[in-house]
Order: sequence, then C-alpha cells, then structure tokens
Amino acid sequence: VSMSCQKRRRMSEKYSRTEASIPTQVLKEGEDDSSLATTAKIRLTLQEESLISTILNAIDYLQKGKIDGYAARPVVVRIAGGWVRDKLLNRSTHDVDIVIDCLSGVDFAKILQAYLKLTVPNEVKRIGVIAANPNQSKHLETATMVVKGIECDFCNLRAEEVYSDTSRIPTTRFGTPLEDSQRRDFTINSLFFNLQTQLIEDWTGQGLTDLLESKLLVTPLDPFTTFQDDPLRVLRAIRFSIRFNFNLDKNLMIAMSSKQIHDALVVKVSRERVGKELEGCLSGKGAKPTKALRLIGDLHLSRSVFLLPSIGKIEGELLEQTYVTENQSDAWEISKLSMKSVELVDSVHVADSQVKCLLDTRLLALTAYLLPFRKLSYVGQKLKQLSIVEFMIREGIKFKNKDVRAIMLLIENVDKFRALSKNDEQSRETIGMLLRTTKDLWVTCLFLAGILESAIESAQDLYIMIARMKLDMSWKNPPLLDGRIMIQALGLPKGPLVGTFMEAQVRWTLNNPEGTKDEVLEHLKQYQQKLESK
Repeated sequence: VSMSCQKRRRMSEKYSRTEASIPTQVLKEGEDDSSLATTAKIRLTLQEESLISTILNAIDYLQKGKIDGYAARPVVVRIAGGWVRDKLLNRSTHDVDIVIDCLSGVDFAKILQAYLKLTVPNEVKRIGVIAANPNQSKHLETATMVVKGIECDFCNLRAEEVYSDTSRIPTTRFGTPLEDSQRRDFTINSLFFNLQTQLIEDWTGQGLTDLLESKLLVTPLDPFTTFQDDPLRVLRAIRFSIRFNFNLDKNLMIAMSSKQIHDALVVKVSRERVGKELEGCLSGKGAKPTKALRLIGDLHLSRSVFLLPSIGKIEGELLEQTYVTENQSDAWEISKLSMKSVELVDSVHVADSQVKCLLDTRLLALTAYLLPFRKLSYVGQKLKQLSIVEFMIREGIKFKNKDVRAIMLLIENVDKFRALSKNDEQSRETIGMLLRTTKDLWVTCLFLAGILESAIESAQDLYIMIARMKLDMSWKNPPLLDGRIMIQALGLPKGPLVGTFMEAQVRWTLNNPEGTKDEVLEHLKQYQQKLESK
C-alpha cells in the first residue's frame, strides 16, 4: 500500500468538508418527509438501520482494540453505488455494496464477523470471497456476507491499476473516495453514503444532478476510458437507460458504438457476464426487451453480444441467400427492425385476455431478434451439424438450458404456424398436434410466425379461431384412456408401441371432442387390426 491510512483519511476529510458532502435527511421507517426541503433524502428500512448500527458498533470495537488480530485504528465506511442511487430514487433495493477506506473487504468482513461472534453469536454468517481477475475486468477482491438479513459485498476503495511492461498483473493500492468514484461506471452510481457522517457524498460533482435533475447517463471519466476499464458497461448503460428512462449522453453513445470497445467486450469479458447483463435488459423490474435489443442493434453490438462460432464452417441460408460473412450486417439490421413488430404484438388487442398470460414477450423478442439466422448451421465436434442460433444462446450468452430448449422449439415450429395461418381449412387434429408440441409456448410461436410473415393481425385472427374451437388448452387435456388401461384392453406389450397407440388416441380425440372412452377404445381396436394386417 503506497499511501498511508492517515494521509488517505486527511484527503477524504478535506473533500468531505468542501465539495463532496451534501446535506442529507436520513429518515427511519414510517417517518414523514413531506415538509422537508433537503435535496438528498434517504429512507432506511428497519433492516438497514440494524445493518448500519451493527457496522458502526463493529468499527467502535475495532477502534477500541477489542477485535483480536487487528490493531486499533480509525476506519471510514461508506455504502456505494446502486443502493445510494435507488434510495435517492425512492426505489427498493436488496443488496448493499460497502467500501472501506484503508482495509480490504475481506479484512473488514472478518472484523464484522468477529464482532458478531462477541455480541450475537447466533447471527454469525459465512464469509465468501470473490477473487480479483483483471483479465476479465474484475478488479477487486470482494468479500460477501449476509448481515441482518441483507446481502452485503465488502471491498476497499479502488484506485487506478498500474501495469508494468513485464507483467499483466497490475500494481494496486487503496484509493481515495474521489479515485473510486471516478473508476465507477456512471455518475449516478458514483455516489456514497458515509455511515459515520450520515451524509451523501458526490465526489464527481455530477452524480446527484444527473440522477435527480438531468436524468442523464454519463461516465465520470472519458467514456472510452470507462468502457475499456470494463467493456461490459456498454450493456449496463443500456439496462440503466431503460430501467430508469434516462437518456444516453452523446459522447457515451459514440464510445458505445466503437468497434474497439466491441472487440474488447469479446476479448475481456466472460460470456457468462455478458449473458447475465443481457438478462437484466430482458427481464426484471422496468425491463423492456424490444427497446434493449433495438439499442443493441443501433449501437452495432449484436455481433459482440451473441457471437458466431469462431471455428467450424458456417453453412446454410441467410436472408434467402447462401451464407457469406458480409450478409451479417444486413441480417442484424432486419433483427433490429423486427422489434417494431414485437412491440405491435404487445399492443394488439386480443378478444381473449388469456393471450397475455400465454405470450412470453421476453422469448418472443429474443427469438425474433435471432430469426434471420435460423437456417444457418456449423460443423461442430465429430463433424456434426449444429444450429447457429443454438450456439448463440448456449455459448454466446450462456443462457440456461431451459431457454435453449424453448427458443429452439419456437424456431423448429415457426414455419408450421406460418403454414397454419395461410390455410383456412386446417383440421382440428393438425392444429391440436402442433399445440401439443409447442405446449405453453404455442401463442408465442403463433405470433412469431406473424412477425415473420408481417401479418400480426392474421396471427391474432388465428388465435381467436383456435380459442373458439376450444383447442387453446388442448395440449393440457389428459387422454381418455391412460396407458395402463390401454395396455390391458388391447393386450399391448410395454414399449414404444404404447406411445404409437397413445398418439393415435390423441389424434382421434382432437377430431372427436365429444367422444367417449368406449368410442376411442373401439377406434383403437380398429387401428390395431390395420397394423396387424400389414
């Protein structure tokens, strides 16, 4: 550590007394703030009051030399980032990032744990440690611990890393509050709440204005510097701008569109982190999947987010032409434009409100975005042809297997729904079997076909027709005869043949919705005779 605790604290106190600290009203749960004119108001829950009290008491124990293994010393502790932002916006928040001026996060967590052992042993929780990994833009070792029922992350104030010519491992030191705030992603996330002074600190001098007045997403430093520090921040910018309905700063958007930053996103950031940030854009409070994906398209980020295989020959059709790399840009442009159709689906009035329950807008938007690539495959291991879209979801953004299966199911059946919408004479059996294949995703697949055909109204009409035929929930209907009864009545051997007869029963039931058990059994006996006569 190149700077002493006392020197850092003198710098901290200097800035706190001048430009950083803001008059702050801290309200306890239930207190009224209607008569307060203070710019910054923080309303604490009972849990948060208890957490802060516990931390301050632990600091008091440390300063009095009551924590074994740690010399008595003054410590300044702040809550940073998202918690402060959300509190100032009067939004609920569930985790807390805590920064310490002259101790590592692991050391302070151990001090807090030791204090709990001395005072309330039954509340002692395990400390987790997340290692630093600068190559993946994870710059600080972080300790995690649940305190008073709140998930807390602990780390020291961060300064700029210094790299030598002979090593990729940076030289690090504890930072000042000003340095730490400048290394954060956006000014709205650079605010601190000082636990000892009970004041909001705005070291960039912009955070509070950008958050509460300008409603603008700005980086504390030059945006190229901020995004090179952690390229994942381009996706975070999209998420925050949508979640809070904030505008993106002009210079921010220029940097976000930079190929240099896009390449860094591929090289420096793990695909798991990319997928997690993308998921934050697609789901959760305030998410708008179509707006997020359209922004990704506007900023030419699609290639860096979803990725195509770097090995293995890509084959198939893209935009109804034999695949060539140059066609990718046009395909991504169509992906972006398709988001307008997805928004139209969401705004269409459907007579049966159940469509809103069955329509998965997240999957609809994501699958529609990748539809132009659905006819592409690549040669993977063991010379097996594999889907490009499956690669994008499974490897490009590391989504869960459940999402991979759902998206592939939609893509494999979208053309069948397109054919369905073009033929007014489709049988109950054809419709019902398609619904039984797609199950609870059938409405999503139906409107996906409408997007592909630029015929949203036709998809809506087909939905109404299916509902009137009382087939909309047919995929949930149990068979009239279960497998055991069918085996006994027909003398079937256990095995694949049972599945064949079960499908024959389902098809007959779809065509004969008023049919009885006796009638379906008679049909199956006739079906059995035909099979045996072949």
